[in-house]
Amino acid sequence: MIKLVLAGADDARLARFHAGIYMDAFAAQQEPLDVWQRALRGELPYELTVRLAVDPLRDAILGGIAYELYPRSRCGLMTYMVVAPEVRGRGLGEQLFREAAGELRARGAKAVLGEVQAPSGWRGSSAGARACSTCRTCSRPSRPDCRATRAWS
Repeated sequence: MIKLVLAGADDARLARFHAGIYMDAFAAQQEPLDVWQRALRGELPYELTVRLAVDPLRDAILGGIAYELYPRSRCGLMTYMVVAPEVRGRGLGEQLFREAAGELRARGAKAVLGEVQAPSGWRGSSAGARACSTCRTCSRPSRPDCRATRAWS
């Protein structure tokens, strides 16, 4: 059973996630852990949330997502999301994405933005993400009947 939990600035799981699967996925563009900790403490001009997917039986971190809400613009930004290779393709990334987007909207985000960097050979769903001019699910111009566009609405 996978449990989704919020990570606080001093949560040991945050440091494990950052040094583990986050660093593996984003080593070339990673943010320092102390920046995340400062943001989680409310010391930066945006609200950061880090949600982790944890297997409590194995004490394993199987995924996570970091997302920000900018108070002045009321825009949400999905900054980093990663799922451990051994559990990819089971919907965990979609669950993390949907919960984060829903929370950002509930907290007043007018728009939720993000960037996707899919692993090589990835063939998963778009998890409700919508491209502006081209549907990333079918690589055609977005249409009202597109399942990715419908999932976002």
